[in-house]
Amino acid sequence: SDPAHRARRLLCAGELALELGRPDLARPLLRDVDEPSGPVERALATWIEEMISPPDLGDAERVARVVHAAERAGDAGDRDLHIRLLWLAISRAWWTDPGPAARRILVEAARRLGGAGHDDPRVLAIYTCADPVGHSAEALPRLQALAATQSLDSESVRQLGPAALTLGAFDIAAGFLASAAEGARSEGRLGQLPRMLVLHGIVAAFRGEWDVAVPVGEEARRLAPELGGPLWIAGGETVLSVVAGMRGDADAAERGAARAEQLGLAAGGKVTVALAQVGRVL
Repeated sequence: SDPAHRARRLLCAGELALELGRPDLARPLLRDVDEPSGPVERALATWIEEMISPPDLGDAERVARVVHAAERAGDAGDRDLHIRLLWLAISRAWWTDPGPAARRILVEAARRLGGAGHDDPRVLAIYTCADPVGHSAEALPRLQALAATQSLDSESVRQLGPAALTLGAFDIAAGFLASAAEGARSEGRLGQLPRMLVLHGIVAAFRGEWDVAVPVGEEARRLAPELGGPLWIAGGETVLSVVAGMRGDADAAERGAARAEQLGLAAGGKVTVALAQVGRVL
């Protein structure tokens, strides 16, 4: 009988559905929510909307809306949602590149959240990915120190792995991403798994760890149609294409690259399209 309470429960259920890799359940739950009443509810609705939408953020205006919702949630006391929503915007921008105006918005948002010395590892990841070139001197020593610890939670490693990758610190990224994929699997957070597998596979391929890269790429390609969508199918194809190129299998490299390029273009994944060329070049 309480509309606000009902909306909050529906939004939490939608959030859990996405963590489980069930966007088909999240969509009707979101539709059943009346206009969210407060900034936290509106931010959570934005998070769900972005998660069930194509990954291409499109333009600076859309990025600004997501950042605004994140910061309003933080101002209302939900810092965790602030961090999660800002991370979603920054990680998607990395894959799709919505343009220089959007990047400036994200760099400023990361600066307002905190710098490389912040206690929360997720803030370090956001700060790093917002401007990898500009922030590398501060971020790399912190990532190296965190890689030596054993007390990181699964959400932190899911963000630190991509952050290390953006800096080209493949040795650090490998450990974080392996842990992140295993954490997503063991916690049942299957909605997170395809992305972690793709990144783990890319890093393993470039490190010459083909015995890791091939099964990881095949698993990503197999799971993504159900759990992750076309961008992660393309990512799995990219991993296998890169390994095939390194092995001198031109036909397999071309098949994987063509499939990854086709799916990546359709999903707006510019990084995926670029990576798809690596197998061809090799």
